[in-house]
Amino acid sequence: MTVVAAPPGSGKTVLLRSWISRAGLADRVGWVAVGREERDPQRFWVSVLQALRETAPFSGLVQALSAAPDPDARMIAERLLSDLELLRERAWLVVDDAHLLDAQALRQLELLIMRAPPELRFVLASRHDLRVGLHRLRLEGELEEIRAADLRFTLAEARELFEGAGLELPESALVSLVMRTEGWAAGLRLAALSLTGYPDPEQFAAEFSGSERTVAEYLIAEVLDRQDEEVRRLLLRTSILEVVNGQLAELLTGDKGGERILQDLEQANAFVVSLNPARSFFRYHQMFADMLQLELRRTAPEQVAELHRAASGWFANQRRPVEAVRHAQSAEDWALAARLLADHWPGHLDGQEATVHDLLAGFPPDAHETDAELAALLAADELAHGSLDTARAIPGPSDIRAEIGGCQNVNRLHGLAVAKDPASAASPSTPVEPVTAGELRVLRYLPTSLTVPEIASELSVSPNTVKTHMRNLYVKLGSHRRTETVIRARGLGLITPDSQPVARPGRSGAATT
Repeated sequence: MTVVAAPPGSGKTVLLRSWISRAGLADRVGWVAVGREERDPQRFWVSVLQALRETAPFSGLVQALSAAPDPDARMIAERLLSDLELLRERAWLVVDDAHLLDAQALRQLELLIMRAPPELRFVLASRHDLRVGLHRLRLEGELEEIRAADLRFTLAEARELFEGAGLELPESALVSLVMRTEGWAAGLRLAALSLTGYPDPEQFAAEFSGSERTVAEYLIAEVLDRQDEEVRRLLLRTSILEVVNGQLAELLTGDKGGERILQDLEQANAFVVSLNPARSFFRYHQMFADMLQLELRRTAPEQVAELHRAASGWFANQRRPVEAVRHAQSAEDWALAARLLADHWPGHLDGQEATVHDLLAGFPPDAHETDAELAALLAADELAHGSLDTARAIPGPSDIRAEIGGCQNVNRLHGLAVAKDPASAASPSTPVEPVTAGELRVLRYLPTSLTVPEIASELSVSPNTVKTHMRNLYVKLGSHRRTETVIRARGLGLITPDSQPVARPGRSGAATT
């Protein structure tokens, strides 16, 4: 048996019809497309008999139904098995949209699969795995599986699709569309339809998303509208997240059973992707997430900021400051975002200066003019990148020093206070003890991305020597972490752009300050 299981719009039906055509099997394949009527077991088995009777191998084997007014579905299945005993030629039964069958029809289909002669091959196309004994067939090596990953379009296949639609796209636009759709066949096809006559393909590709009208209409009709209210609420409210688990889903919805719902959605190929073997963390297909976010803004715009705040608090409690800050920014709660960033940098975000810089770029350009802590963070960021003059020039509230004095993180930002006004700093403007030449040599490598062993190699000393010098620097500069030490050293003038070390050949990480 072959199972083709993938989300709607993945190209399951097109794949099977192409296979039949190219293999020349039209007269050997019975095709049953399960629709509203075929969900009923009786109607399904009547359709199976009719489909098989129209094929060459079955035309003389499968008997027509009698004139009985209401044939029993189980009786039809049993009689079909009896007819199949004489089958001597290879033949196939394709059941498309098999996920629409009810439980009784599936049990009878499983019986047919297990008892049919080996000459009859089954092909089931479904949006999710079916309970038809797949586990037994898998163990026996009698099951071929085609999944969503197998149906994703490659770059070459996408190019062929667009060329078939008469569209010649620049390589960058094609790459962007494949990445945005994650190779989803329907997404690429809808993009091709929308691109016809569009004057700027690259702009279209850059802006194409699940919120585009034709894509959103498809996903709403085929996925979202088929969910009950509880599942729909979970999908919409958790669409603000890049990664979701059961605990987060329950927090944002106020409902229980979040992990079970997410697992069920993943099992149903409803554009929910499991991220770990335990199936406890999930993400949504990019275009599905785009549509969900659009629908959330349309139906409950007043909830968006509050959902982001709740997510921010959860991530902060989990000691995941980057996500916490980003959700606070998405809620446009700038004071909360600044406080969260200050609480974790220097600290949990040591060594992540590029990430911190990106987070700071997420604030409005003038936000620091009314937020002393944010102004301090911006200045500290400039110091971490060696821009002393820029740090000193950052404007803030007129009473910024008084406000900084009351901030929770004033000790961690002492280097900033020295940089802005050495005379007003709460601590001496020079180290408690003089910095030795060996310590100074190590200090000048701390702004780089080199590890302790790599610094030791650069200086031709042991790693233990480097660690000893670093501990002494922490004590002398009143710091606790590497990034904090760099900030304070720059504020004291111990590190300048001219003191940047020159790495040995082959060392790629020792060039930045």
